[in-house]
Amino acid sequence: MGDASDPQSNPLSWAWKLFDHEANEGTRDTLPPRSEREALGLGDFAHVTLVSPSMAQGLGENVWVRVLKRGQLGGLVTYSGELDTTPKLVSGLKAGSAITFGPEHVKEIESTIRKPGTTSSGGGGGVLLLLAALAFGGRKGRR
Repeated sequence: MGDASDPQSNPLSWAWKLFDHEANEGTRDTLPPRSEREALGLGDFAHVTLVSPSMAQGLGENVWVRVLKRGQLGGLVTYSGELDTTPKLVSGLKAGSAITFGPEHVKEIESTIRKPGTTSSGGGGGVLLLLAALAFGGRKGRR
């Protein structure tokens, strides 16, 4: 799959990438079921986390992405969408910027239509400290 840090799939994205919540033991147990993250429809909103090498270790920014297209690559579900919120910490991106992502990047789903640029209780566009998730992730076993 074209990763968000791949300039060919996202020309504005050279300085950032998407956080893989499935691969992180500290956030894995809080995600919606994989089946729900693989069933996003057009117009649904996915909450993802952007990370950048210029950010402090463990720091990322949560943003909402509106799903515009659904596809498959090598049997894996992929999504193309646009940012619904403008990141405050990640430069080069704004509301409307194209994002390509997969179910592993989705930390929250909102299937109701929202006004662009608004946030829900999930804190879209806010800052997320991943250090706590990373620090406590090693203590929990997989269910």
